[in-house]
Amino acid sequence: MDENEDLSMLLRKFPGREDQIGDLLSIVSPSIGLAGANALFIYGTAATGKSSVVKSLLHQCKLRHAVINCVEACTPRLMFEQLLWQLQDGGRTRARPRCDSLAAFVLELRELVDAIDADAPRTTYIVLDNAERLRESTDVLAALLRLGELTRAAICPVLISTLIWEKFRGGTGFTEPYVVHFPAYSKADTLAILELDCPEPADLELFKQFTTLLFDVFHGPCRDLNELRHLAALLFPLYRAPVDDNTLAASNTAALYKSISPHFKQQLSRLYLRETSTAEWSAAQTEQTQAASSRTHVELPFLSKHLVVGAYLASFNPASSDVRMFAKRQSSARGRRASKKSRASEKTPQLLVGPKSFPLERLLAIVFSLMEVRISASAEVYSQLSSLVTLGLLSLASGGDNLDAPRYKCMMTYAEVSKVASSLGLQLRNYLYSP
Repeated sequence: MDENEDLSMLLRKFPGREDQIGDLLSIVSPSIGLAGANALFIYGTAATGKSSVVKSLLHQCKLRHAVINCVEACTPRLMFEQLLWQLQDGGRTRARPRCDSLAAFVLELRELVDAIDADAPRTTYIVLDNAERLRESTDVLAALLRLGELTRAAICPVLISTLIWEKFRGGTGFTEPYVVHFPAYSKADTLAILELDCPEPADLELFKQFTTLLFDVFHGPCRDLNELRHLAALLFPLYRAPVDDNTLAASNTAALYKSISPHFKQQLSRLYLRETSTAEWSAAQTEQTQAASSRTHVELPFLSKHLVVGAYLASFNPASSDVRMFAKRQSSARGRRASKKSRASEKTPQLLVGPKSFPLERLLAIVFSLMEVRISASAEVYSQLSSLVTLGLLSLASGGDNLDAPRYKCMMTYAEVSKVASSLGLQLRNYLYSP
């Protein structure tokens, strides 16, 4: 594979890193033989592709290298032994060399490189990720930057850090490295990287639509690309679920945003916590979907179906809209006497806020309007309400001992209640209040 193919493949894999890849490739390219710099220092904020670009470039150009994470190799001895172990034969042997001091490390590294490069010398790259951990050991840091000079071999250390180079200068003997800066990704670059994670069966245009929405919602509190990719993997199956079920069209962006908004709100309060992995989240969502599907397949009595539909309308419609939505003869004068406070509170759709509790009297009034048959709080009604609470379709919002004025809350989704309403010959959307 020639240099042009290496460059084109890396550019496709890492959008927005054209300048940095070009600079690094001009230094470590195999066509120039030995490295064009004694040491490299790569810095930038977190999740800007520093480590991924360096590792992919060295691997694709088939250059001999060893990669050490300074967080894992927390002592100089661990770092020296892991470097020698990786350079011996790629870390395939179980026996690790012992190295107790910096002088022993320099001696063994020189012997190892001389034995490997007996025929044709090649540059050996030693990558130190999270190099800011080395600032406490200035003597070790100074020696690592001058490994080529100390070993008299072609060795190029590569330091990767989130701090600028000026934070590393702590005394004399420091070799000035070649500095490469990885700036933060722009919006276009971030969206291009997120699009690379599009799952295979999914529509790319739908995924682009979702990533744009995800970026606009989360970019303010979260600028970490890794976290955005994690959120995309978690939330995209929920975003595309209405499209897969033929409930909503892929072009209906407003309705798709309305369906995913509660999950966005939930994840905004859990940023960076990683309470669950992507696989665990997917398994949990699958279980919830199966449970919801089993709930809708429960055959409910005729009255219970009306109670479910009425409970959903009472949970998501404001109480001030009942006369407008359900009264047979509504009075325009009464509608004009609505207070300014109630009008202001109805500007936010209740579907985005969540269900609210309601009293039993209001539920019975809505069910009476739907059935056109007067019902009262009889033993049959209480029995069926208790069954709905047991099934998890309704929730008792008031205390269990409050028998005089019980309050309930609907726990079903719009899709579930819509199926129940369709079995009664009702169109649920015709009864939902819109400000």
